[in-house]
Amino acid sequence: MLGRVRSYIDRIKSGLHRHFDYVKYKVTTILYIFTVFVVILWLAIFMYGTFYYTYVPAFSRVEPVHLEFSVCDDGVGMCSYPTANLSLLKEGEDEVFARGQTYSILLKIELPESPQNQNLGMFMVKLDLYNHAGKTVTSVSRFAILHFRSMLLRIMDTFFFCPFLLFGWMEQRQSLVVEFFSKYHDDSYNPAIGAVIQIMNKKIDLYSTKLFIQAHFTGYR
Repeated sequence: MLGRVRSYIDRIKSGLHRHFDYVKYKVTTILYIFTVFVVILWLAIFMYGTFYYTYVPAFSRVEPVHLEFSVCDDGVGMCSYPTANLSLLKEGEDEVFARGQTYSILLKIELPESPQNQNLGMFMVKLDLYNHAGKTVTSVSRFAILHFRSMLLRIMDTFFFCPFLLFGWMEQRQSLVVEFFSKYHDDSYNPAIGAVIQIMNKKIDLYSTKLFIQAHFTGYR
């Protein structure tokens, strides 16, 4: 009787050991597969990030344009065209435009709807891109003009938005967008690293100006 009990207990122990070894094998396999999956995932993320950082340029850049001009001898008005010299290189960079990449270059001008601006008519805006030696790589000029708004429309607009204008929540201004290039390709042997922007009008009133550089991705990019 005692021998049968011992034999039964030995069979139970043997079954438990086999079951434990099976569970241990399954757990070890799952952990191994999970570890390999995590390593592959992080390796893929690292490789993609490295490839993206080195190959794909920034999609868009916005540079504030701080215009300067000479004041007339009597201290009133501008006696030179508003001009700004921008260095487009950021710290640690050697080039602004990626090789083989197409860019559009735009200038956004914020102007008040002042009587002087309403009488401006058409005026020219010039962009010069220069290289490391300070020599002009390319130069382009574009015209701009404020959108026409009749006297009646201005009166209605002022009357309707009067509360917002009084409390300073709105301003009577216009935004002009001047497109210098729609498909600009930089010369890799003579890259541009800066820009000179000139608004060719001495009677213009300005709020602010910004330069937009946008990449147009094609192919692998």
